[in-house]
Amino acid sequence: HPLVRRAEVDFVRGVRKKKGEAVILEIPLLFETGADKRCDATLCVTAPRAVQKVRVMARPGMTNEKFRAIMAAQMPDKDKRARADFVIPTGKNLATTARHICKALEALGLCP
Repeated sequence: HPLVRRAEVDFVRGVRKKKGEAVILEIPLLFETGADKRCDATLCVTAPRAVQKVRVMARPGMTNEKFRAIMAAQMPDKDKRARADFVIPTGKNLATTARHICKALEALGLCP
């Protein structure tokens, strides 16, 4: 969507102006829209489908039909994991997720 893209451009420009070390963008359909081509590195946040369903179904107004539509619009998780530079599993516990985030940030030179 043009307004979303414009907001992204403005955000990145603002971080660069402030001499920020990095910009982290959350783009739900990153690979599907080709937005990964604008990134130096990509992270895929992933969880088993059963965990995803529990989380999504907890949203107000969510139905099985809406959940299926959301999943149908997305690239299969295994394909996203294969394309990402880093995979962040979120299906276990917060400590495991944090450990994977720290490893990715260290590899990118963003952690001391």
